[in-house]
Amino acid sequence: MLNEIITIYAITDNFLKAIRLEYDIRRDMNDAEIITTALVAAIFFNSNHNLCLQLYARPQFSTEFVIKITI
Repeated sequence: MLNEIITIYAITDNFLKAIRLEYDIRRDMNDAEIITTALVAAIFFNSNHNLCLQLYARPQFSTEFVIKITI
């Protein structure tokens, strides 16, 4: 599942950069992260956003996600 989430994020982020969407600097999350969360909830958790956010809150998920994104 982690590889799929990273792929969704990368594609979403590249698409938003390609259309030159401007980010609001006051936000904690960028648009790609928000869209990825919605898509992951829809694909893996039957649109249950709370379950998706619980996955993101796991310490091992956060560490693996950050490491793979930065590589």
